[in-house]
Amino acid sequence: MNHCGGMSQWTGITESKVWYSNLNWEQRVRAGLRLPQVHNKAGEAVIRQMDVHQIYLADPEDTVILKEQPDEEFIDYVEGQLQSLPRLRIGLPGHFPEELANRLAVPYLVDREEADFLRNLNARWIGPDPDLAWRLNNKLETRLLCEQHHIDLSDGYICRNLKELNAAYKSLSKRYPNNRLVLKTEFGSSGKNMMHIYKPGDFEHIESLLAHRSGGRDFSISIERWHEAEKTMSAQLFIWSGHARLLAVTEQLTNEVGVYKGSILNPAWPDAVRERYEEQLNLIGSVLARMGYEGVIGVDSILDKQGRLLPAIEFNARLTLVTYLLKIINKLIEGGFPSIRNQYYDLKPGQFLSFSPFLAGARAAAATAKGERECFFVYGFHVSKEDESSRLCRIFILYWGIDPAHLQHTKQAVEQYISQTGRG
Repeated sequence: MNHCGGMSQWTGITESKVWYSNLNWEQRVRAGLRLPQVHNKAGEAVIRQMDVHQIYLADPEDTVILKEQPDEEFIDYVEGQLQSLPRLRIGLPGHFPEELANRLAVPYLVDREEADFLRNLNARWIGPDPDLAWRLNNKLETRLLCEQHHIDLSDGYICRNLKELNAAYKSLSKRYPNNRLVLKTEFGSSGKNMMHIYKPGDFEHIESLLAHRSGGRDFSISIERWHEAEKTMSAQLFIWSGHARLLAVTEQLTNEVGVYKGSILNPAWPDAVRERYEEQLNLIGSVLARMGYEGVIGVDSILDKQGRLLPAIEFNARLTLVTYLLKIINKLIEGGFPSIRNQYYDLKPGQFLSFSPFLAGARAAAATAKGERECFFVYGFHVSKEDESSRLCRIFILYWGIDPAHLQHTKQAVEQYISQTGRG
């Protein structure tokens, strides 16, 4: 595994950078068919605050633009842990043209809107061409690309209308009786904009829904066999000047419908599995480099319970939440802590939860774990400003240990405290 330091090392560019985030950009994408989604104001509020994670990959001489002022106690804690922080500015990127003009920017994701904004300021960026990013973030385009380059795919079809969808459903149901199927639209991350089909009645409901939403017009959607995963993996590739490098491979932890909950950040796998996976990742990196892609790209993959490797379930043509942790992961591995994982927790406490009391309680709980040093880091503390009945607190924690048992001991102690605090 090629663990690397950060953006300056990856690019060879030493000038200072300006970071900003358009996290959850796909919520404003209106292209193509969209499946029903439940919108939660408290959840969307904490997602907006997650742009603070940029500070973990930024260099001290960089500037990071955040939409909201982070909790001051939390920032003081982070600065004590990291020793130094980049310069923070609060607001939207458009509020700081003087920061971005003639500078090097690192947006979370480059789309056409961001590219035009930066070009107008004569700014450069680290990231892909916006049209290529748009194409690769499209799940259906990913499927076509993999078919073109003979990269193994989940069993399924892309459909353009209800007649094709009905025929594809019948074909897959016949080939894989009693197997869950899934519908995917073009955009949506972390399990969003997908619908699961467990039984014929589910499909009939979805078919009726799509007939209403499409209004009889053609659409684009895929229907695929749901492969039960033995391991759900994610790779971080960095492509620059025509060359691809593998930054990290992690094992994702998801719930039963594929929604992300955390990762094992330095997984130990059998050599045969790792070699087979890295061979496919090298092929994918070569293909993307030839297409002219530049920057970080996440590649989500699975090894199913039958041992079949599907190396490109989807691409995330952008930075990911794991990308921001890569410098910390590297330092932990070099420091003799190969067991590393992260997890986030949604709490719905009965009263407002502030950072210092939470940290004190977590530290007291972790003190019961074996070891001479604290082996966890609270790297995200995000509280919505809703009323008490709907307030949400999302907490991200990084755990590490000299081995999995050491890590698990700390994690169990902290989680016991969290469950008493109001875990949702």
